Amino acid sequence: MHSRHFFMILIYISMISQTAAQTAYNKAYGLLINGRLAKSETLCDSLLLQAPTNQKLLFLKGQIKMAQNCHQETIFLMNSILKTMPKHIDAHILKGKAYQELNRIKEAAEAYERAIVLSPGRKDLITKLALINYNRHAYRAASTLIRPLLDHETATPYQFAVYCNALIKMGRFNETISWSKKALQRDSSNFTNNLNLGLAYYEKNNMDSAMTWLQHAVDQNPYSDKAHYYLAEAMAKKKWASAAITHHEESVSIAGVYKWKSMKMLVKYYYNQQDYQSCLYNANLYLDHEPQDSFVHHFMGRALADGGSIAEADTSFHNAIMYGGQDFLMMTYFYRALNAFQDKKYAKAIKYYKTVISLDSKFAYAYYNLAITYDDYYKDKRPAIHQYQQFLNLADPEKTEPSLLKSAKERLSSLKEATFFQKN
Repeated sequence: MHSRHFFMILIYISMISQTAAQTAYNKAYGLLINGRLAKSETLCDSLLLQAPTNQKLLFLKGQIKMAQNCHQETIFLMNSILKTMPKHIDAHILKGKAYQELNRIKEAAEAYERAIVLSPGRKDLITKLALINYNRHAYRAASTLIRPLLDHETATPYQFAVYCNALIKMGRFNETISWSKKALQRDSSNFTNNLNLGLAYYEKNNMDSAMTWLQHAVDQNPYSDKAHYYLAEAMAKKKWASAAITHHEESVSIAGVYKWKSMKMLVKYYYNQQDYQSCLYNANLYLDHEPQDSFVHHFMGRALADGGSIAEADTSFHNAIMYGGQDFLMMTYFYRALNAFQDKKYAKAIKYYKTVISLDSKFAYAYYNLAITYDDYYKDKRPAIHQYQQFLNLADPEKTEPSLLKSAKERLSSLKEATFFQKN
């Protein structure tokens, strides 16, 4: 009788102890939820002293460390759990989140993959893994993962957006348009799907449709520098220069990822608008950020030359050539030649025009300007005859200014006549 009574007392004490431990756990968890991380950790640590291998407490400690941005410690704690409980799905998920925060994308993907194996129907995990694959540039894997989810009525705009983002990266623009439209039928106000639709039309060179959907995106999120940037570029392709400038200025003011891309385009567009002051202002700001950008040096040189700052323009053209690739090299030499001609440095002008011709032997205007230089400023006119003839052979009558064609023909005829009489 006494032994039975003693046994019942032990059970009762154990129940009280478990209840107290559960109460303490609930309190620690509540403190975590309310953001009182230090107190939550202190209480959790006191409980772990009594039960150092308790999986529930180790997981709570991991959650606290995650909230404190101590991601490496979170991973250590989750690994401690998974050694004895390899099918603890929440430990795999929290471990994946910690790896994501450390930008260790491969390990994050592996953690989520294990969680999906344990719970194949978890759409939230599939979506997270798809996004991770997207961020690690595994676009096909991302699209393959998330595509089956889109057939369900429960598919979210976010899942459509992840799928369409991957399609765009793979250059599958027609599919992007189709799936973005399906997404917008469910939620027409979703920013990302409007943006994706606009980007797909932009890549297909359908600027009218691109502007329509990119404008929707801007209306829904006026603080998206990406939306402003591509809307500006679509407008620029439609020759809407002022509107393009407005949206690039908005993109710059947002100061996001596209700030410098927009500022770079402003240099060109302000130059084309003959607003040389704004062109140079943006060029100087941009070159403080990226001093070796040949594109910006090129347009800065042209703005300086048009404004009469000949020496400064030549320095900018020199920098554009020094830092540049092939895209702007030929045209930079051409404008540098014009600048040298304006500075009455005819030998340099000839040298630069010849460089232009060596880079593009079919660029007709270089022959015309070279002929003019020989004709007007050198006694020996014979090279001018050849250059005028080359210009006339290469110039497209439908695309060339008629006055230039007339001038070349008249000058060539006059030189041939003068040369004939000199011989005789």
